[in-house]
Amino acid sequence: MPKSTNASSRRRGTPTPCPNCGAPAAGRFCAECGAIIGEASCASCGAILTPGAKYCHECGTPAGAGRPAAGVSARSRPEARRAAPQPRSNLTWILAAAAFVILVVIFAAQRAGQEGPQATAAGGAMGGAGAVDIASMSPRERASRLFDRVMRLQTQGKTDSATFFASMALGVYESLGPLDADLRYDYGRIAEVGGNLDIAQAQADSILLQSPDHLLGLILASSVAAARNQDDRVAALNSRLLAAEAAQLATGLQEYVLHRTDIDAAIAAARRRQAGA
Repeated sequence: MPKSTNASSRRRGTPTPCPNCGAPAAGRFCAECGAIIGEASCASCGAILTPGAKYCHECGTPAGAGRPAAGVSARSRPEARRAAPQPRSNLTWILAAAAFVILVVIFAAQRAGQEGPQATAAGGAMGGAGAVDIASMSPRERASRLFDRVMRLQTQGKTDSATFFASMALGVYESLGPLDADLRYDYGRIAEVGGNLDIAQAQADSILLQSPDHLLGLILASSVAAARNQDDRVAALNSRLLAAEAAQLATGLQEYVLHRTDIDAAIAAARRRQAGA
């Protein structure tokens, strides 16, 4: 009986108390708080709304909201877009890659300034300081420049800087793919500077597996053994180095030309050690 009386009052426009805030309301929705006064359905999903409700319990649409325009789906509304899952951002990886490129560019610029006339001669007469176009370098050339920088910093006693660039250079060498003896020696020396003796040993072993008398493999293996205080192994490797010196240098391998300073220094050290023994 009360229900039919309230319905009759609403049809005649007689105000009835809002179930939510108590304000007089004559329509289907309270003018004060927007709550449902009588039976109604959600304009968005069609769910039946309970009297007094301000939001749809199914989709969260406000009780007084109108139906979406034709051709506009519920998913395209602002609240649906806010709730939609967002794709994972790759910003972290992009920033990391950008930082690496910036470091390489800074290194190349510094190297260009240090080389001065040599860089100019290599690039042609330009009337000024030589410029290094890093984009035109091959991955191998970029790796070689990093190797030179790490070794120079190490020789100058700038251990922190050498270690920093060594950690960056390791990633460059790892990305080169199959490594020949020259690249393996560079990779191993850089790893040694960075304190990664296992990597350095692995590169020496790989070189000697392909060529047991290769001078760079023997030098790298001896350097790792010295860092590990393996005196007997150092002596054995030095003996092999001195025995193989003449025949190996006669081959004229390109890596021997590139690393002739290292080879001469290692042979001289081996001879001093052998004479002292």
